[in-house]
Amino acid sequence: MIVTRSKVQSTRALKPKMATVEDISKIPLDNCTIQYKIDGDFQVIQFDRLFGKAEAININGTVRTDFPALEEFYECLIPISKVKSATILAELYAIDDGKICKLNKYRHILHSDTSKIHIGLHTIESLNGKDFNGNSFEVLGEWFNMGNRVKIIPYIIPKSREEIEEFYNKGIPQGYEGIVIRRFNSIWKLKPLLDVDAVIIGFNKRSLWKEGYATSLKLALMDKKNRFIEIGHCASGINRKLGKRLYDYSKLSYITENAETVFVKPELIIEIQTERPYSTDKAKVWEYSPKYGWVSTEDVPGYHVRSARLIRFRDDKEVNNVDLRLEQMEL
Repeated sequence: MIVTRSKVQSTRALKPKMATVEDISKIPLDNCTIQYKIDGDFQVIQFDRLFGKAEAININGTVRTDFPALEEFYECLIPISKVKSATILAELYAIDDGKICKLNKYRHILHSDTSKIHIGLHTIESLNGKDFNGNSFEVLGEWFNMGNRVKIIPYIIPKSREEIEEFYNKGIPQGYEGIVIRRFNSIWKLKPLLDVDAVIIGFNKRSLWKEGYATSLKLALMDKKNRFIEIGHCASGINRKLGKRLYDYSKLSYITENAETVFVKPELIIEIQTERPYSTDKAKVWEYSPKYGWVSTEDVPGYHVRSARLIRFRDDKEVNNVDLRLEQMEL
């Protein structure tokens, strides 16, 4: 079921806007709460005692009312008579074989086995029709302390950066994708970052392309069979001056193009920084020859970068399956 446009906009507006903090040393310690970040599906969960229901709404407006975790959410709140209605921000995620699943696997499980879907609670947005100004962590901990599929996402109130580092390092192997830092009305995120050397195989025709500026790069690595495996796009770290230079370069190295991409010779290697890559079963294989150019032959299991940023050009690297090895993407 799809909710009205106004409700969709309201749900999107409630999704926290997070800045990125570079490392733990930059995290302020006073009045700070650290919570694990789940690679999940953001939800606004609404409880209404009068109408006898709870519903989970994602940012696309899809309303879900009939999965075990949401039934548990409702049953936890029913005995607390002072809670007439509540709006709570949360994540839906999946646990399989005792570990938090990546988002692509969660989406499959959501449509195949909802018993594996869990609700990770963030904060209370409103209580009984009024904005909530209390301590969400304490209150949610009281309401859902016996939850099985519904729990507040683990958090700490740190006294030292060593404590933050220990918390962070403990969470990553469990499947958490990083940490969220909350301080007053500010929210930051910290995720593991990976440095990867990749080759530019094309330029995506984004909005400024017609004006002579490259703003998005199509990247690839190489497998042990010397095939180019596409790993996605990089559109961060490219200022206007560099965008112009890259556009001019595309004319000199031009091979072919389609409606979305201008393909170039595989010769320009860059270093990018990416958040934890996600796995995919549909990574494109590209084969290149000076005579025939680029040909996409098949899809194979691989990786895609996430929020990739251009760091520098690597003139010291060569186009081979060592410098551009696909295994760089294994975090």
